[in-house]
Amino acid sequence: MKKTKYIFLFLLIVGIIYCLKNKMNNADEISIKYHVVERGETIFEISQRYGISIKEIKKANPILNEDFSNLTIGLKLVLSEDSVSSQSLKSKF
Repeated sequence: MKKTKYIFLFLLIVGIIYCLKNKMNNADEISIKYHVVERGETIFEISQRYGISIKEIKKANPILNEDFSNLTIGLKLVLSEDSVSSQSLKSKF
């Protein structure tokens, strides 16, 4: 009976360690996506391309003015990983 409890406890600990290790590896896979503004692009077009709202782009890029008048060629916009839809990325390739 004691032997069974120890085996169960051992397997439980191994399972917990395995789950935590996988969770840590998944955290390493999270990356931030960027978009470099090109000539003639608007904030609306960028939001449509990546499937995220203008509000989300503004939130991720507090440097932008309320009217986006400082959206200039070469500006590197941050697009958060969780807000970029996989559908829009698949359609690009």
